[in-house]
Amino acid sequence: MPSIPLQPPPELRFQADGNTTTTPSHQQHHSDAQHQRMSDFPLPVGPRSLNRISIVQPSMEMKNKEAMLFNALIATCKPPAKPTINDIYTTIQDHIGLQHAPTTIMAYPPDFILQFSNPDSRNIVYTCKTLKGHGFTLDLQPWTPNHRSLVIIPWNTKVTINIKGIPPHAFYPDTLNPLLASYCDIQTYHFNQEDGTCTINAFVSSIE
Repeated sequence: MPSIPLQPPPELRFQADGNTTTTPSHQQHHSDAQHQRMSDFPLPVGPRSLNRISIVQPSMEMKNKEAMLFNALIATCKPPAKPTINDIYTTIQDHIGLQHAPTTIMAYPPDFILQFSNPDSRNIVYTCKTLKGHGFTLDLQPWTPNHRSLVIIPWNTKVTINIKGIPPHAFYPDTLNPLLASYCDIQTYHFNQEDGTCTINAFVSSIE
C-alpha cells in the first residue's frame, strides 16, 4: 500500500508586549508572513473580567438543567447543625407558606440547592436572607454558574497569535476552537490562504 505522508503540526507564534515565543514546526517555510498590526483588528475597549470555559460540550439536558437552576437558591447551614431535607421544607412552609415552597431540595454537601418552579417564589424566599429552623440556621444566596469556582483568573492580556502550516481544507473558523479555546478568548482572526497562515488577536490570562 502506498504510504500517506503525515501533515506536520501547525507552528504557533505568540506575541505580547514585544516578546515572542515560538513553538517550532517540522515544516520549513521559505518566507514568514508579515505580522498584522493590532490596529488592523480592533479589540473591545477594556479587558474581559471573566471567561467561561466548557471542558465538556454541554448537551441539551445540561443546558435545560442550567436554565432551571437560575430559579434556585443555595442554602448554607451554619455548623455544627445538620438539618434534613424535611427540616428545610418544614421551615420554609412555616415561615413563608406552602405556595412558595421549593419543588425540589437537593443535598449539595455541605450546602443544599433549593429549586423553585418560578423566579417569584425564589425571590420571595431570598428576601429572608436567613432561614432559622429548629436547631439550625441557613444562609441563602442565588445560584450562579460560578458557584464554588475555586479560582477566577481574568483574561486581560492582549496577544497576537500566528499559526503556520494550515492545510487548505482547514481554512475555517471551526479549526481554531479545538486549538485555542481552552487557552484564550479569540477576538479577531484573518486567514491568509497564499502562505497557509492565520493571524489571531485574543485575550489570555498571561503570556506564560
